Amino acid sequence: MGSSEKLSDGHVLHFLSNSLDPEWNVMLSNSFIPRDMALFGRPGLHQFVNRGTAGIDGIISTAAGIHRASDRPTACIVGDIAFLHDSNALLSLRDLSRPFVIIILNNGGGNIFRMLPVYEHSEYYTRFFETPQNVQFKSLADAHGLDYMFADTPEALESLKLQNVKGTLIAECKTDPVVSMDMRHQLWNFGSHSNK
Repeated sequence: MGSSEKLSDGHVLHFLSNSLDPEWNVMLSNSFIPRDMALFGRPGLHQFVNRGTAGIDGIISTAAGIHRASDRPTACIVGDIAFLHDSNALLSLRDLSRPFVIIILNNGGGNIFRMLPVYEHSEYYTRFFETPQNVQFKSLADAHGLDYMFADTPEALESLKLQNVKGTLIAECKTDPVVSMDMRHQLWNFGSHSNK
């Protein structure tokens, strides 16, 4: 991988799936994240997800509850919009002694709607469906006294040594939504072509 290669959601899910020890709790947010874990990663023994009516609300809070109810370190993989929906949960994370890592897939909004026909209507798709944001996630981490790391290339992602984390860490992964969708389409289409 060259240093100029853009980071994708698939890179992050593949990396996390292969770098976390099996004893970690892994909380998957909704939307593309559980689908991407199935596509790019692997299932885990202690993997959790809120589905159905839960929507994207309360993802960090759920992960914090799972963390406090177990004796294992925890990784919460969450999209940028879902993170913002539950950012008040950061208030409860400063006193954790075991590793608790929030991995933000910051791909600029609700990318799952790119699968729907509404994506072709650019005049209102971006504002009302994808809802991009310009939040400085590092500022939120600093405001709550939490450690922060940033990655926007596969190489920078490799520097994320989760096994060395003490307490709580927010790791923002700035991913490219176009590259991420292209990778999904390639794998989705590969399966259909291989059956012909």
